[in-house]
Amino acid sequence: MVYFKLMTFDDLIKINRKVYGVGDDRLYCVDDLLYYNQKYILRFIDNLENDKTEQAKVDLIAALFWYIALIFRYHIDIESELWKHYSYKCPRCMDIPCSCQRIDIDERQKTGRPPSRKPGSLSEWQAMICKIYPNDTLSDLENKLIKYLDKLSFCFRNYIKKPNEKNLKELEYRAIDYLVLIFEAMNLIRIDLDKEITTMFKRGCYICHKIPCICNYSE
Repeated sequence: MVYFKLMTFDDLIKINRKVYGVGDDRLYCVDDLLYYNQKYILRFIDNLENDKTEQAKVDLIAALFWYIALIFRYHIDIESELWKHYSYKCPRCMDIPCSCQRIDIDERQKTGRPPSRKPGSLSEWQAMICKIYPNDTLSDLENKLIKYLDKLSFCFRNYIKKPNEKNLKELEYRAIDYLVLIFEAMNLIRIDLDKEITTMFKRGCYICHKIPCICNYSE
């Protein structure tokens, strides 16, 4: 039996790579990774609407793992970008809790908190995001996730077509914004990321139970 204890984003990425790295790299292009992330986000929303909360939790974590594979493909430093733009304040209105409708606002600012307050564990990151965005309802968040999927896809495709520094920065911003929405969803349905992923991946892939995963999701 393989037992994982998630503590940091580095741990999350290491688990993702250990279980799914071979398949992610060999079988899937960027469009595939975007598609499967979207597929599991939509399953998450559908299961929530049908009061299947436990399955919704599994789908949201699956969506996160597809998304981590996508972020890894572009070598985006998750912790650095999160801390740069979400350090104890909303990067748009600069308030905690947030006082803006941030999904329709493109301007961001560096929040400038001292490094000594930087969260260390995934649980601490979840708690920080909860303090910034405590007021969203599940219905609000579902709408934001659906709207953001299109914006995110555009940024990845735009960078592929025009791989310049400006488009990379926009991609990094959007990628982290979307990750924050996923963490908000986890907070709203009370997913303890350390606990849930430790349980879900204790025998490797949660479907085939192999390391590396031998599932083939290609359709």
